[in-house]
Amino acid sequence: MSPRPSKFRHISKQPVIAGMKPYGFNGKKENTDPVFLNLEEFESIRLCDHLMLHQSQAAGMMGVSRPTFTRIYARARVKIAEALVTGKQLIIEGGKIYFDSSWYSCRGCGCYFNNPEPDIRPEKCPLCGSRNFNNYELLPDEIDVEKALTKATFKRDFCGKRGAGKGRGFKIR
Repeated sequence: MSPRPSKFRHISKQPVIAGMKPYGFNGKKENTDPVFLNLEEFESIRLCDHLMLHQSQAAGMMGVSRPTFTRIYARARVKIAEALVTGKQLIIEGGKIYFDSSWYSCRGCGCYFNNPEPDIRPEKCPLCGSRNFNNYELLPDEIDVEKALTKATFKRDFCGKRGAGKGRGFKIR
């Protein structure tokens, strides 16, 4: 029996950077694989360590239980410690997340996508580049996201950096 699939985690704010590189590294160059910090792990650090919220408050903001939040937060701290102690690059990307933003439906390719900056309307579809799209009134919970993700065609690069783009899109086949 497989474990229950994890739910999407609510992210209030996209990171201002896509990662960090070590400066003045004096170690050996042989172990330079980057450390990948998921966006929900970044959010847990932002809420607890930057905004100084209690874990129960932060869990409520992310839409997860407090024990789940604790596991996310613990993974984030381990990854950050690994990057600092070993001098590895830290890349912030990925994860099972959603933003507070409007969703759009592309008429060209059938893609559903969102824009994490709610005050700015996207210029084009992140998958096909079409400018022919309209607001999609359903919330991410109302879209069958699980089904869409298993049959999705993703484009990881929406702004020239892996996973650090503006909006996420998927196409239902």
